[in-house]
Amino acid sequence: MKEGTYSNYARHYAMLHQWLCDNGLPTQLARLTARMLVECWDDVYLAGYCYPTPNNIRSAVAMRCRECYMTPPYVTDHPSVKAALEGYRRLAAARSKKRQPIGETRLEQLLSNMRRVCPWVPKALWGLITAAFRVAYRGFFRICEVKGFRRFHVVITEWEITCYLPTSKSDRLGHGVTVHIHDQQAIQLLQGYWQATAPEAYLFPLDPAMLNAIIEQTAKALGWVGYFSFHSFRHGAATDFWRRTHDLQLLMARGRWRSKGAARYYVHDIDTDL
Repeated sequence: MKEGTYSNYARHYAMLHQWLCDNGLPTQLARLTARMLVECWDDVYLAGYCYPTPNNIRSAVAMRCRECYMTPPYVTDHPSVKAALEGYRRLAAARSKKRQPIGETRLEQLLSNMRRVCPWVPKALWGLITAAFRVAYRGFFRICEVKGFRRFHVVITEWEITCYLPTSKSDRLGHGVTVHIHDQQAIQLLQGYWQATAPEAYLFPLDPAMLNAIIEQTAKALGWVGYFSFHSFRHGAATDFWRRTHDLQLLMARGRWRSKGAARYYVHDIDTDL
């Protein structure tokens, strides 16, 4: 398990532990019942949390059960727990925000207007921010993947950017994949940073909150309707690729999706003939 995943589960287990304390219930893992877990989710739902929160609590409990060498089935395997989690997903569906796509047209609009809309961003960062946005769109990258690129993961020549992705959400075993990007503007913007960066240093040392704020504020200023964030580049790239190819298998390979269902989620065009 990756360190970030373990920390995430530990944080959600602490949330459950605090809930047990607040309600005067036993906090020992061996005394946790399905009813306690479901009642905890009731309060979590009323507090306004989306589906990932109870799902992470469930995963955190299962992780602790394995760490303590408890004999399965665990409390998280109880039918009432599974049913409650599915019910939570249906009830909280309206709380989830599906990101709108930033395709090639919107990308250029974003890049042309973001400096005017966001004067609070340090001028020295604009070149690197622009390169990050272009690389994210061309490579179908998530924000954590762009942030995770070290200098030795990237090779830049005069005609392409070669990015090695050592691991990802769909590649938890770390088999790795190489992505080739052909974007002359991104090459010109990034080459200087790449040459000046130490091999072990991160190539895009940018704050994710700042990147998302730039996208959100610029989208609002341009009158775009919907919810936009860094992940919108992945949605936009998938939608543009689908329009050009109408080939779901190629789209899965390009975006590194393991299932057709996951790939379809990113396509914002509906073709009834298909």
